[in-house]
Amino acid sequence: MITRNKEIKSVRIESIEDVSIEGRFLRKTLSLSQNMELIEAILNTGTIIPTHIHRNWESVGYVVEGKLRMIIEGEEHILERGDSWYHPQNIAHSTEALENTKTIEVFNPPI
Repeated sequence: MITRNKEIKSVRIESIEDVSIEGRFLRKTLSLSQNMELIEAILNTGTIIPTHIHRNWESVGYVVEGKLRMIIEGEEHILERGDSWYHPQNIAHSTEALENTKTIEVFNPPI
């Protein structure tokens, strides 16, 4: 299946796992299957996704542009263009956009 990015509308995300997001977080589902979901995320500078846990899915992601601070299990990481991450299920993590940032992320199973 082919999806044309320009034909997909972004959706503003206000919360994740019942945790309110501070700032502007836009998300597009680029591709979807029974077992995976591919998204593009846009976070404006200063956007904070507070500490939360994904109980039902894991994800891997890639920074297309920008800069993020992620805290995964209490350990701080600064991610820049070209860096990637893995969030296993049931692991506490948070994200802060240090610059306007675009990421690509895959969720298993789909959210």
